[in-house]
Order: sequence, then structure tokens, then C-alpha cells
Amino acid sequence: MMTDAEIQTVLPALSRGNIAVITGAASGIGLAAAKRLASMGMKIVLADIGGARLEHASRAVAAIAGDNAVLAVDADVSKADEVDRLAERAFGAFGDVSLLMNNAGVGDNPGKPWENRDAWKRLLDINFWGVVHGVEAFAPRMLASARPGLIINTGSKQGITTPPGNFAYNVSKAGVKTFTEGLAHALRNEPGARVAGHLLIPGFTFTGLTEGAHREPPCSVTLASGLQGAFRGVHERLTFRPRAFSARASAPRPFSPRRRRSARHAALQHARIWRGSPRLRFRSDVRCR
Repeated sequence: MMTDAEIQTVLPALSRGNIAVITGAASGIGLAAAKRLASMGMKIVLADIGGARLEHASRAVAAIAGDNAVLAVDADVSKADEVDRLAERAFGAFGDVSLLMNNAGVGDNPGKPWENRDAWKRLLDINFWGVVHGVEAFAPRMLASARPGLIINTGSKQGITTPPGNFAYNVSKAGVKTFTEGLAHALRNEPGARVAGHLLIPGFTFTGLTEGAHREPPCSVTLASGLQGAFRGVHERLTFRPRAFSARASAPRPFSPRRRRSARHAALQHARIWRGSPRLRFRSDVRCR
């Protein structure tokens, strides 16, 4: 397991004293990420719908990072002006932002494709447009700073496999996947850019968004262990090898397009899914989702 110092050497965006902004930070993956990054010495901006949960989350993260290293902002990511205000407050309070995690999302099922237009729009406004608003508000300033940076968009396996059940959620996360692939490409081709885009796809993670879940499934990944795995894997490049390959090869060999497609398919079966380069990953068994 990599130490924090090793992670920060490979990923200077996560260096002690740097600034992380996380949406959907009052609970679940967002709160776990905030605590983990705070433990690494980063200053944290927590964004979520205001209320008791955000206040509680702020106190919990401040207990790790210190009161002067945490800022809580009431923001609805579906509204571009509120995300712009979030950026103003984050940069104004702490300076240049090194990490943006567009994590806010909802899982309410609006029903069939021809039903509940307003509920469909609301879900897409949060899950998809919330990510777009975050990139619009933060990416230009992060690029202008010329500092190492990461933009992490939280996706879902359902945006790739699109199983029956919640069509609207599938559509929103498929959009996030495609948008993030384009973002990663655009950032890589921006002259002098030191900011990278990543799509985070957790395995089954027990959070408040988990519809109908009243107890934690035995196969669910814990937030702490999942985030540790994500930060450990982010520096590795696209010459990835699934477990079957890596067990019998001491050094990576270049993948042909056909072999890369085959390897990605194999990875999907084990919930080791990523987009962009370098990659973020969670590990778990997809069968429990």
C-alpha cells in the first residue's frame, strides 16, 4: 500500500496545503473523500445543499483538518450561478484550487422514458449538468494557475452497462462518462496544461443514494478502502493489465487496439473500470450491484 507521501510525490495536486473542492460532500463518497484528503493535509471546500447534514460534515472534516482549513458552501449544482459562486468563494478563501471532485448526484427514479418530464430534467440537471457547471466554473482558473490539478467526475457502472431499472440515472451517468472522456482529451491537448480529467466509477458502495438499501451488503466496498485504492491507482497509465495478465508479466507491454478492448471488457467484469489516463479505480464485485 502506498503511503500518503508516495501518493503526493506522484500526484502533486494532492500535496499538503493544496485546495480540494468536493460537491455532494455532506455524505457518502463525497464526505469520505473530504475526510481522506483532509487527512493528507489538504484544505477542503465542502459543497452541498445547506442544512444539518452539511454542518455536520463540516464539523467532521474540521476535526481532521482544523477549523481554518475547511469551508462549507451551500450550493445547488444544477444551477450554474450557484456553482460560479462556489468557485468565487473557494478561490477567494484559499487561493488556487488543485482538485475538483464533481460528485453531487441523485438516484431518484422518475420512471419510464415517457413519464415525469420534470423529474427527468431534475435528475439530469444534477447528475449531468452539475458536472458540466463544475468544469465550466473551475477548469479555466485551474488551467490559468499552471499548477498540477485533477478534475474527478463521479460516474457509475450503470453509465456503462445501462441495466434496466432506472433509465434516467443510466442516461445521466452515460453522459458523465462521455463528457469526462472528452474533458480528459481536451485537457491533454491544452498547451502547457497540468490539469488532468478522470472518471471515477465505484463498485457497489453503500451510501444514502443506494436506493432501497437498509443494511450494508457484505460485498460492498468500504468508502475508506475504496478511496485508498483510487488514490493508489490514479498515477498508473493506460498500459493497464488485468489481474490475469499482470500475474504472468513483470513489465507492461503495449496493447494493440484489439487487445485493449478485450482487456477493458475483462476489467468491466471485475468492476475495475476507468476512463482517461491516468486512472482512478475502485475494486469490488459487480455482481452485488
